[in-house]
Formats: sequence, C-alpha cells, structure tokens
Amino acid sequence: MTATAADTGLYTHVVIAGRTGHGLPEAERLDTCRSIVRLPGPRHRQFLLRSAEFFAWNYAVVRQFWDSRIAMINCHSLSALPACVALKRRHKAPLIYEPHELESATSRMGSTASATVRHFERLMLRDVDHVILVSDSIRDWYRVNQKVQSCSTVPNCPPLTEARQSDYLRQTFGIAEERAIFLYHGILNRGRGIERLLEAFHQDGMNAELVLLGYGPLSPEGLRSDRNVHWHPGAPPDCLLNIAASADFGVSMIEPVSLSYEYCLPTKLFDYIMARRPVMVSDTVEQAKLVREFNIGLVVNHKSTEAIRSAVEQLVVRGRSGYEAGLEEARTRFCWERFETRIRDLHSRLLGDRRDPSD
Repeated sequence: MTATAADTGLYTHVVIAGRTGHGLPEAERLDTCRSIVRLPGPRHRQFLLRSAEFFAWNYAVVRQFWDSRIAMINCHSLSALPACVALKRRHKAPLIYEPHELESATSRMGSTASATVRHFERLMLRDVDHVILVSDSIRDWYRVNQKVQSCSTVPNCPPLTEARQSDYLRQTFGIAEERAIFLYHGILNRGRGIERLLEAFHQDGMNAELVLLGYGPLSPEGLRSDRNVHWHPGAPPDCLLNIAASADFGVSMIEPVSLSYEYCLPTKLFDYIMARRPVMVSDTVEQAKLVREFNIGLVVNHKSTEAIRSAVEQLVVRGRSGYEAGLEEARTRFCWERFETRIRDLHSRLLGDRRDPSD
C-alpha cells in the first residue's frame, strides 16, 4: 500500500511509523520515496498493559510528526488510529483508515473488551475520510454497526505474477511423485484448523501429505510428525508464491471462532490462487463464497475430520486440471493491479487541489 501511495506521484516523501524490535534500526530508508521510523511499542500480551503501551506509542508518533508537513495520513491499524486522528486535526489532512481485520471482534477479545474497543473506534471514525476493508462482509459490517458511509473493499492480494514451477517441497521432504502435497502457510495457532488437519492426515490410508509452513504455538515441538505431515520453517513473503507452486493444493481452514475470522479473506488464499493451486477451505462466509463462485476447490466442514479426509480424496482424484479455468479467472480478478487503481483514485480525490508534500 505504501508503494502504491509513493507511485501516485502525489507525494515527495512517504514515511512509515513502525515499532522497534528484533534488532531493527530506528530509522531506515526503503527507497527513493519511502522511509520508516520505528518507535518503542508494546511488549506485553495482557490486554490492559498492551493497551497502555499502545497509547504510549501513539503519543510518541504524535510528537514525532507534530511539526511535519503532512498532506495525507493512512492508518493501517485500530491501534494507530488515535495518533492518526490527532495528526489529522493538527494538519487538516485527509485520513484513510484500513484495518486488516475486524479488529473489534477478534478471537483474542472478550465481550467487554470488544464492546469497549468498538465504541472507541466509533468515536474516532468521525474523523476518518474513507475506510478500506479486506472483504465485503467486513465492509457491510462497518456500514451497519459503525455507520460508515465512505468505504470500499480492497483484498490483501498479490500482484499478478507467474510463480516458478518446481519440486521444492517434494524434494525437501522426499515426498513420492504419486502422493499429492497439501500446503498450509501462515501462523501455526489455534483457530486455524490445524488440529483437525493433523487428525485427518495422521490416519492410515491417506493418499496425500500435509506441509505446515510457519511459526506459532503449535510449531514445531507441538506438532506430531509422521510420513504424512511435515513442518517447514517460516519463509519470507516474496518466497511464498514459489513455494505454493511446488505444492498440489492449498489449505485455509480458518475456524469461525470470532466474527473477524468468519468474515476474513486470508492472504494465503490469494497466494494459492495466484500459484494456480486448487484450495480446500473451511466453511466461513467469504472463503466459501469465493471458492464456490469461481469453482477453485472444495468447501469443508472444519469441525469434521472425516469431511476433511473426504475432501482431500476428492481433490486428489479430480486433480488440478479440473479447476484450471476457475483459477485462471480468479487470479486475474484478485490481483493487486486490479485494486491499485482504486487506491490511486482515492488519494487523488481526497487530496483534491492540494499538492503539499508529505513528510
């Protein structure tokens, strides 16, 4: 998104406000137009402590940019919205808000915390000029529950790319040519259907093998390995597409443990599509709608090990060729180039005749 903003030609400088950690420098130049400034952020996981640390980070961001010349503000998270609203009021700059999930209804929140966050967000949304959401269901939720009128959908999809075809996963794990490879990549955590996947693939007689790529509470010590299940450490984002192309099928078994999960469209799903790999997905609203509309795989009851096992067998029998037409249409429909124009037009419209450089 920041690269798209830089490419509009409307700004002389795009600055990203980030958080310190992992040995990263406090300031870094990304390219001729973009740079990043990192400020101390939250370290605790407990809700109240983490909230207090986020407010401290917001205060540091406001101080950092209070005297800058700002033409546009783009907020990528609810946690950063207080600073963005303060800077909007200071500089009279347009404010775009684009949370990457339904942040007031996640699996990490109880009902009290969710209601508090939702009310807090609603108050700040009065200062937001446009909201960008990652799925139509989340967009509609904001229209109804947060009374947002100016909003649009921009999924987290990759640019139109031809993945490099290889046998990387097959060679890495010594998987026989006649056995299909199902790939899950992402956070290895509860709520992602991993436990049911393990149960299904650990059963005797499976004609396929599962590769879990990523880190999280379930990796690698928490995973039971046998000949049907393999763990691959996390990989850089720019490598994931080529790794996906070395599998036969993609897996996204998000469980509807929260409204955010129910309405999500995971980036991994679009990676599989871009790599032309049919998918097996759980029966959440947006995933099911996309898979059925384009006929690019199977929708599965995520609670049933037998349903997962049956879907694996059906996909293997049909093979990738049975889904080629749908995948080709879907990958051209859900590529970043298709949505980039919306972002460019939005920036131009909100800026109007204003052409002040952004610091």
